[in-house]
Amino acid sequence: MEIGENSFQESTEFPTSSTRLGSCEVCMSNDAKYSCPKCEVKFCCLRCSVIHKKELECDGIRDRTKFIPLNKFTNLDLSSDYRLLEEIGRRVGTYKRELKKPNFKSKHAVLPHVSVLPCEMLKLYIVSLVFVQITSLG
Repeated sequence: MEIGENSFQESTEFPTSSTRLGSCEVCMSNDAKYSCPKCEVKFCCLRCSVIHKKELECDGIRDRTKFIPLNKFTNLDLSSDYRLLEEIGRRVGTYKRELKKPNFKSKHAVLPHVSVLPCEMLKLYIVSLVFVQITSLG
């Protein structure tokens, strides 16, 4: 049996983003190219994105405190949670420094959009502990 140049077929065809995402969930006529970070609706163009945001009243900003089941939790999610904890820690530090200033006026000027439920903080705290343990092992 002779092995020639053409005896091997390239079977490593990677799916394109449009076939991987399926069809556009807004217009249903084109292949989807994009996915909304918040609600994961698939769409094909800017026009469909604008329609999706108006119809679903979606702002397109990913909810960083959304629950993720353990079987879908990835290293990227762990990293994202850790960055969120670091950001909250920085904001709390800034807030504490601002409190000590004599001309301190409003706490809302320093922490405008940090509103985390206690159970979510507990989740993030546990994730940060796991992250610290993982990084200390490797």
